[in-house]
Amino acid sequence: MKGKRLGPHVIPRSGRMHTAWRYYAYTRCRAEPRLQPVFKAACRRSSLFYINTFVWIKEPRALASTIPFATWDFQDELITMLVKKLRESANDPEPGKVYDVLTEKSRDMGVTWTHLAVLDWCWRFWAGTQFLCISEKEDKVDRIGDQSALLPKLDFIEERVPAFLQVRGTRHDQYHGRRHLVVYNPQNGAAITGESANADAGRSGRYLGVLRDEEAAAPFGTEITNALNATTRCQMRVSTPRGASGSFYEARRHAEPGGIEVVTLHWSRHPLFARGLYEWDGKDIRVLDGAWHAAYTRKFGRPYPFRRQPTFSDPGAPWEHLRSPWFDAEVERSKETVKGISQERQISYLGSGSPFFNPVRLGETRRKYARTPPWRGELPALLGRDLPDADVRAERCACWFDVIGGKPPQKTTYSVACDIGTGTGVSDSAVSVGDDRLKTKVFEFYSNGILPEQLAEVVKAICEFFTTPEGVPFHAWDAGGPGQPYGTRFCQVAPTIPVYWHHQAGSQKRARLPGVQFAGMAGRPKLELFTSFRSALFGGWFITPSTTSYEQAAEYVFSDRGLPEHVAAARTDAPEGRGEQHGDVLVSDVVLHEAMQNRPQPRPAKPEVPVGCLAWRKQQAAAAAQAEAAWCGWN
Repeated sequence: MKGKRLGPHVIPRSGRMHTAWRYYAYTRCRAEPRLQPVFKAACRRSSLFYINTFVWIKEPRALASTIPFATWDFQDELITMLVKKLRESANDPEPGKVYDVLTEKSRDMGVTWTHLAVLDWCWRFWAGTQFLCISEKEDKVDRIGDQSALLPKLDFIEERVPAFLQVRGTRHDQYHGRRHLVVYNPQNGAAITGESANADAGRSGRYLGVLRDEEAAAPFGTEITNALNATTRCQMRVSTPRGASGSFYEARRHAEPGGIEVVTLHWSRHPLFARGLYEWDGKDIRVLDGAWHAAYTRKFGRPYPFRRQPTFSDPGAPWEHLRSPWFDAEVERSKETVKGISQERQISYLGSGSPFFNPVRLGETRRKYARTPPWRGELPALLGRDLPDADVRAERCACWFDVIGGKPPQKTTYSVACDIGTGTGVSDSAVSVGDDRLKTKVFEFYSNGILPEQLAEVVKAICEFFTTPEGVPFHAWDAGGPGQPYGTRFCQVAPTIPVYWHHQAGSQKRARLPGVQFAGMAGRPKLELFTSFRSALFGGWFITPSTTSYEQAAEYVFSDRGLPEHVAAARTDAPEGRGEQHGDVLVSDVVLHEAMQNRPQPRPAKPEVPVGCLAWRKQQAAAAAQAEAAWCGWN
């Protein structure tokens, strides 16, 4: 047998044929020692050949708990990707190129074993290489006798490879390179070390690659990422989702072509889990694995009982409607909550946290009402005037109506609502306008470059644009923080526009300041406002066509105090969060719903006075007299 003929292509991957191949390889190498260098050279050339011939893994849930690692196609792709990135980062790194690999996965896909098998192969055949494994706690990295920890898995592999490949065999002691949190190869100087997730993890040393196992569950994610950016070119980031926040989620959300390589391993890619795969889109069942279902019908004399239920995935995910008998059994057997299925099976970042808006109902509502705006562009172009705005992002204004004659539909009245930002580029100010008759949002604008006092002038212009013969708009805003100087300025520049005042229950006494108060005794509690909005949104009593609003609603979770909170609320001061939306559009929609619920009787718009007439001259004279009196200090 010639070494060049050996490779992963000669290895059968299924059942008895694979077992027979391993028996053949072991017995031939034992009977003919001259073949050992041939097999060793083949292992050195191909990680897939090494893993599929000599690596065994632990499966505690099986009676025969030690099983051969016969990789599936999706695992082959992952192994090939990891080896390629590690080799490129070591041999010829390009300046500025990213070699990180992020693997988002369902549970039970063998991803941790796959990564460790690759590290074991590198440790065995790449002399002098250094690797680091990081997990949530030290006990999850290394603990004697615990096969759920990372480094004992490497010991398990070492114990079961043939003697001609072994480094230390079963001698796991410091004299043979095995210390706590260290797996050293004395034959070639390679080492794999371990560390718990702490604020200084990965800060010292230099590594060819770093495995971050279950990153989403580990603390100090951002700090570790920043440290590792200076100590390694290849971070292997592995996790099931744990909500729409944290370093793993941020890395996935910002991944772009040419940057972090994203590998998605959903359960539907596993041949065993995908048996009998079918799809239910809310209306019809579509069978994707016809052979399995035909065999089921022949065996039991009836078709498989398809489940017509939500799958708890994120809206728009490629697997949103996919089900299988295995998945149905997992849901039925475990009786898991939406969070459990979303987190462990569906790679759902939204459902795996504690979502305020039910992901299933939110997805249904979005599919029913969200639509592309007929007009999207710049606000100055819509209003026909220049506006102060330092935000450089394009097309931040959207209208869900046809602008006829430079005006919105006139046979109705409008309500205007705002969420106020600081205008310094950290987070957005958002403006939403709703049709009072249709109870529908029709306009949206956001900016992070308008100061609160300047925004008052902008919103005044928006209110003038939405003034109709039926009445002037009703205005409400979030009065907290920068909402106070905004409200003061707006009441000065637009005294004729009615604004929202909160009245205490059972009393005509109103709050000290105008605007919607989200906290304190002066206003309605935040939870009550959001709950009312959620009921109206899901019940169809308030309609928003804005995809941005739905996306931000999906990012709202329950805080530790039981209040609705955007997942990015705690990161608004972080440099990487500057200029991003932190739920501001949704807050403006919540305020808009509150305004439309409490709008007073529309106040008819005053007709414009023709320039040059007697009434116009009287207005000009009165304005001049008022200005002169103010300048002289008489008022």
